[in-house]
Amino acid sequence: MSRIANGSISVVGKVGQCQPPYLVMPITIEPSKPRMCHDERFLNLWIKDHPFTLDTLKDVPRVISENSYLSSLDDKSGYDHILLHPHSKMYFGLQFGGWFMVYNSIPFGFKASAFIYHTTGLVAMSYCRSLGVPGLLYIDDRLVPEWKGDSTDKADPYYLALKGLYIVCQVLVRLGYFLNLTKCVLTPTKCLKFLGMLCDSRKMAFILPQEKKISFSELKEKILANDEVALKTLQRFAGKCISFVLAIPGSRLYSREVNRAVGIAFKNSRPIKIYNELRAEISMWRFLDNWTGCAPWRDEKHLQVVLASDATPYKWGSFLVHQGKTKEFGDFWIQGQNSEEAIHVKEAFALLNTLKSVQSQLMDHRVDAFCDNMAVVKAWENQGGRDPSLNAVLKDIFYFTHEFNISLHVHFIASADNPADKESRRMSKADAKLSDEYWRFVEDKFGPHSIDLMALDSNVMLDSNGQPLKHFTPFPCKSSSGWKKGDKWYDATSGGNPACSLEVKNYLKAIQLEQAKSHVQQKQAKPLFLGKLKSVCEYLDARLQNPSLSLAEKYVVLRDQAFFKLQYFSGDRANDLGLVLIQEVKRFQGSSGIIFSHTVGKTLGNGKVNEFSVLRMEDNSYQRYQDYNLVRQTRVSST
Repeated sequence: MSRIANGSISVVGKVGQCQPPYLVMPITIEPSKPRMCHDERFLNLWIKDHPFTLDTLKDVPRVISENSYLSSLDDKSGYDHILLHPHSKMYFGLQFGGWFMVYNSIPFGFKASAFIYHTTGLVAMSYCRSLGVPGLLYIDDRLVPEWKGDSTDKADPYYLALKGLYIVCQVLVRLGYFLNLTKCVLTPTKCLKFLGMLCDSRKMAFILPQEKKISFSELKEKILANDEVALKTLQRFAGKCISFVLAIPGSRLYSREVNRAVGIAFKNSRPIKIYNELRAEISMWRFLDNWTGCAPWRDEKHLQVVLASDATPYKWGSFLVHQGKTKEFGDFWIQGQNSEEAIHVKEAFALLNTLKSVQSQLMDHRVDAFCDNMAVVKAWENQGGRDPSLNAVLKDIFYFTHEFNISLHVHFIASADNPADKESRRMSKADAKLSDEYWRFVEDKFGPHSIDLMALDSNVMLDSNGQPLKHFTPFPCKSSSGWKKGDKWYDATSGGNPACSLEVKNYLKAIQLEQAKSHVQQKQAKPLFLGKLKSVCEYLDARLQNPSLSLAEKYVVLRDQAFFKLQYFSGDRANDLGLVLIQEVKRFQGSSGIIFSHTVGKTLGNGKVNEFSVLRMEDNSYQRYQDYNLVRQTRVSST
């Protein structure tokens, strides 16, 4: 009767005694907010779609400054402000209590009602914005911030909020709008509830209302108390998680298992069993019961970094563009950690490793990352995918972007155009490393070591506790202690890159000067390990079995074999060993070995002697004493 009294509905006549409307459609009640709804699904089939954009909570940070005051206005019976044309009323008929009635204003249930009302309201809101009030409009809800018409006005913020509120109220009332005073907030405040979320200008963040937390907690505990859950109940839980995304970034990532269970349940009508992964994800949301933190809005800064990443089965690579400079870097997958993952998971790890490697350059920036794997691009856009392994990596990326205040945008790029593809396929002998067996030998003989000056994260040596040594890399790596040219060594704290120490530089300079004066060309020492020595000896043994070799050729092979074996145990330069004199070699009693007293060489002289002994070995591959005698006998025979 109230709708008839206010004129929004007119009575046509009694059923059977008057001409009925063209369309008579039923009435329903919208349960969440009880209101009369005209079921016009049939009429809506013939109404053109009119897409339009609403001002949502995402637009709030643009119009609110820190510690500013806010107000809100709500229209009363908003749809009743716009009347239907007399020729159109007969399409909006209803029957109740034996009477035919028609709507005089646009009804709730008509597809075009929201579009008509919102676009009409934008006319008034746009005029208010031109007067200096940057308000937001969501159909019939208005957020009114402080007046910002004159940038030189340094008046009290509360006064500016009242001024903005006054302007909007005057415009709306003069245009014929009716305001719902019970829902309007006419006293400016710094924390205002708008569209179901608290907008706090002091914390510069969205805050979940307490009633939302309580209802969510009750629903969560109800699900966890059972071994099964109904499909609609789990859908409600998933919907609530998604609605928290502005107050709790990453909510979508932590509801992927819930959505996965909902997708499976659609295929049958049975209740959903709460398996371990699903229970763990739902239980994770218990943190919200006592959480008092917030996710502050990101500052709008025009600082941009562009990077690209790529992954192959054995390596990841990156290409960075920052401040007009480019940089290429990458590393191999660490055995047992990421090496066995699927390629799309490796692509996500490549992106994560790239971000961590140059984290200091990305803080407070917008990052445009290019990836040639569509699964990673779509999963980041949708905040998750179907693969749990991929979701786990995306969670790590999310934590990283949140910690360093990064706005990450992932774009697709074809593999042929990906600048990081080259680095991910580059191989170098410089990336080789000692085997665990030989490193333990070096560590026991010369250690303990505390630093690795030339390494990557994938090939850095480990200390006695199995932890990677502090190391320096030629380009950015996520665990590197330093990488770029210009890193320093600080004597006071013994920190930084030791290669940049003044003492090290002076020592190298003195060595180079000494070598220049003595006309000695610098040579890089070549390590000779036991496994390589055995391979060389076996090859030379095979050569000796060739019957076509002359005595002189056999002498050369035997000499080389003896030389390599003595070189391994001498611990001196190979060219110095070639200066051994016969009087410097003595036999042990019983011919169990020989001893060398080496006195001539580049680093020997002035009484310095390099003494070492050579004993017999059970393994014939390493039989050193025998080779020495054979060389001596062969040389005598050849002469």
